[in-house]
Amino acid sequence: MLQPASTIVVTAPTKQQIREFIRKVRDFACVASASSRGGRFFVEFKNGSRIIGIAANEDNVRGFSAVTLLIIDEASRFKDEVYFALLPMLAVSNGALWLLSTPKGQRGFFHAEWADATNGAIDGTLSTDNWVKIRVTAHDCERIEKKFLQLQKIRLDERRFAQEYECTFVDTKHNIFHPEATRNAFRDDIKPFDA
Repeated sequence: MLQPASTIVVTAPTKQQIREFIRKVRDFACVASASSRGGRFFVEFKNGSRIIGIAANEDNVRGFSAVTLLIIDEASRFKDEVYFALLPMLAVSNGALWLLSTPKGQRGFFHAEWADATNGAIDGTLSTDNWVKIRVTAHDCERIEKKFLQLQKIRLDERRFAQEYECTFVDTKHNIFHPEATRNAFRDDIKPFDA
């Protein structure tokens, strides 16, 4: 609304989630209607800006360039391939990237981006300035009653409650190796025996 001719792409795992997201945008921005074409959902503004919602599929997320803002909703539920297919949208515009999600274990790009302070570092320099990380738990949300959370804590096991309501990246269950040990096994400074 404030930046003319901007393109915002919002993606989520399903069309249902995209429709709901676009509906909320429409209501928030007081736009009369939103439209859909070819499985994509749009909100267009008088100043030439638009918000485009697309369901996450590596084949159908391509084709947008000079994106001002890319929002990945439910990022922990995305396949890494889809994430990497989305990133070129920001190349020309140097646009912003927002990853929104509760965790889903210690796996995938969402966990890697959250946990690794060196991700995105330029020239190999260690940096934590690549992301602004905002963690809001259910305890921090005034709209969620304490009684509800107490009931959920009784209903769910400790791991599920910690992940869903406390934004904790719990160890991925059923892994043979701890995710940290697996990550540490891939290093560039190890030389093969035959070298």
